[in-house]
Parts: sequence; structure tokens; C-alpha cells
Amino acid sequence: MWPIIWGTLRGYGPYVTFPFACVIGLVGYYVEGKVSSRYTPWRRSTQDERLDRKLHEVDCLDPTVVQSLKEKTFPSSVFLLNRSPALEENDNASPRDLLDNGYVVSSVPISSMVYGWHDSEV
Repeated sequence: MWPIIWGTLRGYGPYVTFPFACVIGLVGYYVEGKVSSRYTPWRRSTQDERLDRKLHEVDCLDPTVVQSLKEKTFPSSVFLLNRSPALEENDNASPRDLLDNGYVVSSVPISSMVYGWHDSEV
């Protein structure tokens, strides 16, 4: 008897569950419409903001002031490009200085991070 019931449910399951899913979806749609705010403040597009920022940078630059090619202002490594300000100011800082300034410096060895155990547990 059970195989017949399971076969029938398997065959007609989508026809039974689809109307329930539609009703639940519509109820959720209308509840969300009542609860959420419909006002979205207008904001300029990111492309327009970027274009204005670039134009402002070009307007503020003095075209007569250029760097000399004899000065080596380019980085010696790719890793020195686009560094965050926190890395720039903490290049020569000791771990104690970093801890005093609120930076977290891990004293856990790499092996414990990879394997999940400390040297004291071995």
C-alpha cells in the first residue's frame, strides 16, 4: 500500500505544492510592501561622481609643474603600489608599537593556523 501512496504523491506532488507556494509568495510580497519603505532617495550614478571627481582633479592640477624624469619616483616593486595608509605608516613599527596603537598582531605560529594545534599541545 505504501508504494502506491508514495508513487501517487511523487507524481502529483508538483500539482499540489505549486498553489501553496504561490499563495505563500503573494502573502510575503504584500506583507513586504506594507512593512518596507517605498521612498528611495535619489542619488547620482557612480559613473557621474567619478567623472566629476576626475574633472576636478584635472582642473586643480597645474600643467606646468611636472616631475623630473631623473628622479626615480616609480616604485621598485609592484607590491608598493596602491598600499593602504595603515601599511604606509606602520612600515617600520615594531609589534609592540602596533599593539599599543590598537593593531592586532598574532603571536600564534603559522603551523597552528594551518594545522589547528599549538606547539604547547604537541
